[in-house]
Amino acid sequence: MQLSYGRVGPVHNARGPTRQRRGLHGILRESSSGRGQAFESLRARKRRSLAVERGIAVIANYPLASGSAVRAVERRPLPDWAADIDCTSWSQLLLKFAVSHPAITCAIPGTGNPEHMADNVRAGIGRMPDEAMRKRIAVACAE
Repeated sequence: MQLSYGRVGPVHNARGPTRQRRGLHGILRESSSGRGQAFESLRARKRRSLAVERGIAVIANYPLASGSAVRAVERRPLPDWAADIDCTSWSQLLLKFAVSHPAITCAIPGTGNPEHMADNVRAGIGRMPDEAMRKRIAVACAE
């Protein structure tokens, strides 16, 4: 096996307060390549689209919003169609939504609860949502 070495473009980290996340949006507009780490949510559509347009890879930091994204939907029954992408929990559905976007390279769910960690890992197993399924997930979470 031969390894090749190259330069890694700039890495932008927008963890933290809203103004820092808005700062990443500006960086995405101005950069031609690179990687970034940002808080990820269902509402971050502009940032994801801009990252794809500019060819910038994004790490989804806290895509479950420290649990508040799950708490917002967990009292509802998981839609039957979630089984089509091998999801058995809202956490798995939301994580698959995040990591299936073309701009997202990986996710950092951020939990200290071993049960949540095991559930989150299961989101990496099985089928991933296509764009049509991603739209269904977004609608289900907005209801």
